[in-house]
Amino acid sequence: NSRLGGGEQGIDTTLAASIIESELPAILHWAAEGARRLTLRGAFQATLAHDRLLGQWRQATDSLMAFLTDEEWCELGPQHRTKRADLYSIYSKRSANCVLDEDASI
Repeated sequence: NSRLGGGEQGIDTTLAASIIESELPAILHWAAEGARRLTLRGAFQATLAHDRLLGQWRQATDSLMAFLTDEEWCELGPQHRTKRADLYSIYSKRSANCVLDEDASI
């Protein structure tokens, strides 16, 4: 509305109120229907997108998982063996060398 600069008709200063008046009942119905489905189900329904994002978040915030999935530091497989102390030593070195990327997005 304001981006249009008003033009010949001017800026509608009641636009927000009219949208709220006309859309609010549908929004409330949508929210109540969602609450009803949630109550019947007993929990939120996870989606594939949710699971993918949750996995990315867990990996980004779990230093052990990040270590285990970092092929530069750790090789997984039934053919690989190491002592716990050696594994912990390597994990500690990686953790000391890691710098969190605050700009990284999940």
